[in-house]
Amino acid sequence: MPSATESFGLVYLEAWNYKKPIIALDSLQMKELFQEGGLFAKPNSVNSLSMCLKKLIENEHLRKKLGEKGYEKLQKNFLLQILMKDYLNMFLNN
Repeated sequence: MPSATESFGLVYLEAWNYKKPIIALDSLQMKELFQEGGLFAKPNSVNSLSMCLKKLIENEHLRKKLGEKGYEKLQKNFLLQILMKDYLNMFLNN
């Protein structure tokens, strides 16, 4: 989902939950969030998106590695319990 308008879609976390790699927009913000578990397509470039898809289709090891890395990041940073704790701390400790 290399969308230029949606910065943090739940679809990324849903993919990682099933140990699937993601394709995101090639931007500094997206790389910071998703670098461990995905590939990045240049904005408005069908060629860039197709190259990412081709890499994932042709390389099973890469697919599995990125999916596993994404799953690990999901477990470490994005579980509801973690997010709620961080959210509450943000308001209660300030």
